[in-house]
Amino acid sequence: MNRTSKIILAAIISIVFVMVLAVTKGNAQTTGASRLRYGQTLKKATGDSLIADTVNFIATKNNVFTAGGSGTVTSIATGLGLSGGNITTSGTLLVDTASTSILSRQRAALTYAPISVNGTVTSVAAGYGTTFTTITSTGSVIADTSILVNKAGTQTLTNKTLVSPTLTTASLGSSTATTQTSGDNSTKVATTAYVDAANKIFGFSRTTASGTATAAEEVIASKLIPAGTLGNNDRIEVVMLWSGTGTTGSTKTMRVRLHTSAAVGGTIYSAITTTSSTTYSFNTMCNIWQKGASNAQEGSVGASASGAWGGNANAILTSALSTASDMYIVFTTDKDVAGDTMSLNSYDVVINKAP
Repeated sequence: MNRTSKIILAAIISIVFVMVLAVTKGNAQTTGASRLRYGQTLKKATGDSLIADTVNFIATKNNVFTAGGSGTVTSIATGLGLSGGNITTSGTLLVDTASTSILSRQRAALTYAPISVNGTVTSVAAGYGTTFTTITSTGSVIADTSILVNKAGTQTLTNKTLVSPTLTTASLGSSTATTQTSGDNSTKVATTAYVDAANKIFGFSRTTASGTATAAEEVIASKLIPAGTLGNNDRIEVVMLWSGTGTTGSTKTMRVRLHTSAAVGGTIYSAITTTSSTTYSFNTMCNIWQKGASNAQEGSVGASASGAWGGNANAILTSALSTASDMYIVFTTDKDVAGDTMSLNSYDVVINKAP
């Protein structure tokens, strides 16, 4: 083929190619197909028409996306109400249950406010041990002082039962109680006064008491028995040690009296007489019985030479002092000669409690 023939053939091929494109474009447009997008291909439709293939794509740069979008996240921190941060690679965000408050959305105001984890108190009413009106907003809780014990003050418990109380010296302090009636054989609390008066030495002296240079009866010692000390069947026991010196033939008498005061008077329940002209001493005793009543006593002076023990020619002595009042054991001396000496060296007063 010569050069001219080759030129003519190329021209014909170009014309045919242009015509084919024109026909294809015209058919695609006339069938209502959309313009091809990146990655779409053509497919045969009805007849000789061509349409865009919307199912099968050829991947292009517009179809490939990075996992992180257009930005780059490097770390996630946690704020109020959350825990789990700081996350720089992978992790889990959690609600912070240890926080004292969490965030709750108030939808009406579209704001956030802290809410107490323990809830909200709306009303407080008075219970046992308190006295106040129900509080719904603000107020004061007041203790009911009519049933609560004020540790700082003196309290009177009436008809109260103590359940398994533990009492110590520190808690009792100097607490006091009523002294029970003499001879009360029960489970009542016994005070120190009751115990001290129970069958033991009620009073004593180891100091010598001497009379003055007076030729008359005088009080040289006395012991008070307070009101309420004696029971109706108790016994007063008095033990004495006397001594002295005397003039020949002079009478010297040592007496024990039961009286309403510390003076010479009342009933003589012991009388020891001596006329010794030399030094002398006597160990004597006397007893005074409550005769089954609060105002009746009896006893005997006994035999003077036997220290008030034994018999004598006198009748039983009686007195009518009330145990509801104070009474005194009174020790006296009586001498004829003022220069004689008479002394009470020691004495014990014992209250023997009847069972």
